[in-house]
Amino acid sequence: MKILKYINLALLLIFSFACKDDSLIEDLPEVTGNVYTELSAINNDAVSRSDWREYMISEAFLGVNTITYQTEQNEITDANYTGPFEYELLTKKSTPTLDYATVIPNTYHYISVQLINQLENNKSIIVNGHYTPNSPTKIDFEFSTDDTITFSARHEDGLEVNNEKLISTGFVFDLRLWFNNVDFASAEQDTIDVELGNGEIVKKPIIYINENRNTALYESVMNEIEFSTFIRPLN
Repeated sequence: MKILKYINLALLLIFSFACKDDSLIEDLPEVTGNVYTELSAINNDAVSRSDWREYMISEAFLGVNTITYQTEQNEITDANYTGPFEYELLTKKSTPTLDYATVIPNTYHYISVQLINQLENNKSIIVNGHYTPNSPTKIDFEFSTDDTITFSARHEDGLEVNNEKLISTGFVFDLRLWFNNVDFASAEQDTIDVELGNGEIVKKPIIYINENRNTALYESVMNEIEFSTFIRPLN
């Protein structure tokens, strides 16, 4: 009887794993095109030499409107992805899902990503993080803009797109370039009410960097972001 019991248990486990494998396969997005595009970020911890950092980014949201592949001649073509997409760069999570597109076979040297003000409070970019003037003190900051912005990056060798192979491409935002010239110590601070776990309400400092608050720092970021992107093939 014990042998029969163990055999039944083994069969149950095999069936269970088989069902799990099937569910994993079913959860994969269906390939409906010849190009997969992933947006990602380089945070400022990528080349850190110590545990202490003046600032750290925790979230970066983009209001993606279109993504367009363009040839060496930078010909104007229809967008290969059309939003709106709410995209979180650090987790690479997109709502709705940003996955496959059909791109006409050709050699493409440029990818353009257009952002529009479709996020919360009509923003096109929202970046949250904290500034650490001295440990353990941390002051939250939020950078945001409602500008329509088009990022364009060039791939020197070109991306060969055809219908025989799926091309996977990364469009990378180097967030270090956005904030490395920002003097957080000079920023004017606001305060917000924060509820603690016990229900107590406390005042907490925050640095807003936008069109209306800390405008000099805002202009500094806006001057840098244009040059902060590059293309990275994922194949």
